[in-house]
Amino acid sequence: MNSKFNKAVFVCALSLATSLAAHADNKITFTGKVIDSACTISVNGGVATLDLGETSAADIAAKGQTGAPKSFNISLGSCPVAAAGVPTKAYIKFSGTTDGDDTYFKNDLSGANAATNVAILIKDAKNTAIINNDGNTAITLPPTGGAVDLDYTASLVASAAAPTKGDVSSAVTYTVSYE
Repeated sequence: MNSKFNKAVFVCALSLATSLAAHADNKITFTGKVIDSACTISVNGGVATLDLGETSAADIAAKGQTGAPKSFNISLGSCPVAAAGVPTKAYIKFSGTTDGDDTYFKNDLSGANAATNVAILIKDAKNTAIINNDGNTAITLPPTGGAVDLDYTASLVASAAAPTKGDVSSAVTYTVSYE
């Protein structure tokens, strides 16, 4: 009986050592940075809903055709004065559900009153389409502090041929990160 007990203790010890070794390989290390202050953020002066108006289905009959763009801006205000440890760049990332293209933000509506084959296309001031979940171009923060305004446009876009009439709505979130 004593040899059975020794074997059981040896197997338990071996299992524990194997488990501890495997546990050490499954470690995640999280890092971050604390900054003195960040810029305040405002979309269109505090109005974060943008009415894109009406577009004829005939005007956006082919995939990629867009309706008239509507302007909006994101203002990074009260940015801190440049100093050691203060970020000098910002990135704005737009995130949402896409519709067959990483730059087409899907119509969230469904049912009889929803348009089909239509999405939202957002472009920056250089007329470059915003890519879903991408930090896009670095924004240089003013070294003297203060504000920087970023201009964008949004328009209805055909995400496939033959869009149908109806309502369109797309909730797109944005995050600002600093470097």
